[in-house]
Amino acid sequence: MHKDYLEVIHGLIIAELLCYDVAMKPNEIYKLFGPISVGVTWLTVAFVIHKWRGDKSMSISRHAATHKAAYLTMLVVESIVLPMFFLFVAKWVTPVFDLPSFFTVCVGIAASGLVVAAWIPDVKGWKNIVHGMAAYGAAMLFIPASTVLYLSPSISPFARNMSLFVLIYELVAVTSFTVSEKARSYHLYVQTAYIILFDLSILAVAYIVR
Repeated sequence: MHKDYLEVIHGLIIAELLCYDVAMKPNEIYKLFGPISVGVTWLTVAFVIHKWRGDKSMSISRHAATHKAAYLTMLVVESIVLPMFFLFVAKWVTPVFDLPSFFTVCVGIAASGLVVAAWIPDVKGWKNIVHGMAAYGAAMLFIPASTVLYLSPSISPFARNMSLFVLIYELVAVTSFTVSEKARSYHLYVQTAYIILFDLSILAVAYIVR
């Protein structure tokens, strides 16, 4: 079944790219990479969590690590969409909205960390340590990236306000995870919101310009 799912995702990506207008400037195709990568990522996460259901205390990675098919599904999809998301940021968001290269570096290192986390499952032993360093290191980089967006005068007021909201959520989430076991018992929900909000804040920068 997961093979059929990957075929559907592949079809969605191809269909979206076929909508690309050849009259556009060459770098404008990268603008499409944002919604494609974000949409495919969260369709995949929803599929994995639904098919290989765990509990709310389990991270997305822990859900994926419970079955080989789930792990391979996440591995294949994330190995494609994370580089796409980075290209969206590096080739479209940063130059168009005159963001500092520091923002691109933060997103690039975070995306690389998430690729490593996709390849190395969250299982016992050394893999758990490496996975955790890659995944949590990537998550921490969302904070300076969100700070850059909030401080940028080149993005819309809506996008700046959203970036501030996302930044506050990130700080509260990290603090809660550090000091509260109850927060960690809702790992799946907190993590999902953490990543989705960051994704949406960058899409808001690119697509809400007034």
